[in-house]
Amino acid sequence: MGNAYFEQINPFDTVQRALRDGSFHGVPHLGIGILYSELVQEGYKPSIAALSKKGTEALERHRGLVLISAIDRGVDDALEIIRANPDLGGRVVIGGQGITPIANRLAGEYPNIAVYSGRADFDVQRLTTDYDNGTLAGLYCNQNKVNLGGYCAHPSLDEQATYRVHPIFNRSLIKPIEMTSGCSQNCEFCPIAGERISKKDMATVIKEIEMMKLRPSDILLFVDHNLFNLNKRELNNLFDYLNSRKIKWAGEGTIAQIADDEQLLEKMGKHCVSFLAGLEDLDANYAGSPAKTRLVDNFDKILQQIRRYKIPISWSMVMGLDTHDEETFLRMAEFIDEHKLNVNLHIIQPRSGSKFQQQLIEEGRMTETDSRARDRCHLVYKPTLMSREKALAGCMWLKQHVGLTAVERWVANAANMGILKSSTLAGIELLADGLSGMRMAKLYSELAKEVTWFEQKYRSRTGVGA
Repeated sequence: MGNAYFEQINPFDTVQRALRDGSFHGVPHLGIGILYSELVQEGYKPSIAALSKKGTEALERHRGLVLISAIDRGVDDALEIIRANPDLGGRVVIGGQGITPIANRLAGEYPNIAVYSGRADFDVQRLTTDYDNGTLAGLYCNQNKVNLGGYCAHPSLDEQATYRVHPIFNRSLIKPIEMTSGCSQNCEFCPIAGERISKKDMATVIKEIEMMKLRPSDILLFVDHNLFNLNKRELNNLFDYLNSRKIKWAGEGTIAQIADDEQLLEKMGKHCVSFLAGLEDLDANYAGSPAKTRLVDNFDKILQQIRRYKIPISWSMVMGLDTHDEETFLRMAEFIDEHKLNVNLHIIQPRSGSKFQQQLIEEGRMTETDSRARDRCHLVYKPTLMSREKALAGCMWLKQHVGLTAVERWVANAANMGILKSSTLAGIELLADGLSGMRMAKLYSELAKEVTWFEQKYRSRTGVGA
């Protein structure tokens, strides 16, 4: 029936692009693969490209159907492509996690293109039909709620249509898979807070994994926002299967949800090589996430359990919340050092569709609306308890501090869980924080004195370097 062209929008500078491709081994977002399979079933021959000079040049030459996927930070890059290519009208669909919260507005501003809100699973045929009829424009959304329980019939599980055989997915060491959508937690800064949970059945998951033909070096990556959307029976079945096959895997979730189950923790630790767990804020009382409140309140005990079963955790922690002041950065550093934690530090970003962003807009505190500034290095709103400069300097100092103490954590982890897991955690930490801290130092060289202030304060209160 024709050709289709995917453009995946990930706004990174040259260094960040290299890091992203390195850490995920060049694998595209899983949603692109899902739609790829549906297009193949419709008779299309899709191409996949990332945002780059080569990718945009290919887009300019392409004359068929175009699908553009944009994460939150990629929205403005995607819109630049739309504005620079007015001939895309009638043959382009723009969608993705970053587009959905603003889909209604974009459909009004760009009436000659199709704007998709939400997930497009099982809905590609409608798009291709409208494209063939010359009516591909306006706002689209899936008429059916996400139902991963029906994935046993999805084209991605058809040997003739699956995206798994595409070279860009096949050659990657990272093999993405989704077991659940939505999240059982309700964090105010997350755009999927409280989103309805949908699950695949275990038979479908096993079939997907078998189709991957995993090599010994491959890592199965669960892209679920919270792997612990699964109940304990389902988790037991999953871990039993992974362990029986000796499959290395990674994922993320609110681990406090299973911290009281030693059997599950033991099974989880067998072949997990990396797990991102939400610790977020040491001071917060998470009204929307009792499990995270429980984690903070009982951290020493839970950490002891996790280390007993050699689970390689990177703890996600956010900086710059409205409850944070200068003291917060110093306390976070002490906490990280005391427990020798591997961390993934984030400057909190008001992501589209989150309660946090809506609050900032209502209070007139947003200082930057360009989505490309919502990265690891920029602060796009006014904090309440400190100046913007102090907040940026604190973030920069904490990232640099974590980098300087990385060897100590690597040694401790190697003794506890071995070289592979220790090195994986160290590599993730370097990619997540060490290099972004260096980039911040270049962006905000005028804040060097403020950064030094934090270092002096830390040494004074801890005696380090005295």
